[in-house]
Amino acid sequence: MLEFEKQAEAFETAIKKVINKLDTKLTKLLNGLDTKDGVLLDTQATKVLLLKKELQKALIDSGYYKLAEETMKDNIKIMGIRIVELRETLGLRLGEISKKTINGINKMSFGEMANIGEREILAIHNSIINSVIMGTQKTALVESLTNELSKFQNYAETYIRTSKRIFSQTVENNIAEQIDFGSEKDDIWEYLGAPLQSNSHAECEIAVPKRYFTNDEKIEFEAGSIGSLSFNPMRYNCLHQFMITNKTYKEATRD
Repeated sequence: MLEFEKQAEAFETAIKKVINKLDTKLTKLLNGLDTKDGVLLDTQATKVLLLKKELQKALIDSGYYKLAEETMKDNIKIMGIRIVELRETLGLRLGEISKKTINGINKMSFGEMANIGEREILAIHNSIINSVIMGTQKTALVESLTNELSKFQNYAETYIRTSKRIFSQTVENNIAEQIDFGSEKDDIWEYLGAPLQSNSHAECEIAVPKRYFTNDEKIEFEAGSIGSLSFNPMRYNCLHQFMITNKTYKEATRD
């Protein structure tokens, strides 16, 4: 299992705690609103509008932003491990790696994760406002918010898995560009992905057994084709990863 996959699994455990804290706070906030015959009163409209600040605070108190910071720190750990490996693989060919570039890529990931949380709070707030306006049953509102939190958890987990892979691949590509990796015939990439299963995508069925790619083949594959075969480009939540190797073309293509 790749390091970023281990970190993604740890995130999935932590995000469940965040969701539980948000759910508890949300229940408490809703219990503070008056109802009649199970429906939130329209006289609560002003109070509902002010709930947004309470919801934003709930997101902070849940530990969501702290979790985002921790997972971004983990990204740096990933690259620290990988750079040590690359120094062993490439030796003197690998010069100094730009920390500014790595931190910049990582910062973008953190920004998007923060946006995911803020969009979720807005969606929850809008649902409560609409419930007051439309006069829907509070039980229906609670059910819809439970579904909203479930979607939030699933989306956050998917985003983390994908963003960690993209971060790792982007830095790997950046390092390759710095050392002009791919300019020589013996510059070979190793493909790492999820083991094949009955529901594996067509691109996985091509890449897993092939394993080693020339630079041109990697570019074709990432664009959605290789040779005469075409398929969907790498999808959201896929675990594809191309790693720089010191394999020669002959070693990589040996039967």
